[in-house]
Amino acid sequence: RGAAGLAGLALRVRERLGEPALPVVLAGGLLLGTPWLEWEVRDRLPGPVSRLEQPAVLGAVRLAETLLRA
Repeated sequence: RGAAGLAGLALRVRERLGEPALPVVLAGGLLLGTPWLEWEVRDRLPGPVSRLEQPAVLGAVRLAETLLRA
């Protein structure tokens, strides 16, 4: 049920954004540390799905740096 719920949320976000083919990036210790859960989520999501390979905080730092330079 957890995989179906996560995939359903991702699909709804795509719909609300009007981008049904928008790539999905999987992140988080539980999701990426539980192979069967990751596979189940991937199986339920059409389109591109990838794993976040760097810590999420790195993206926040890069955004902050970009804003400081602007």
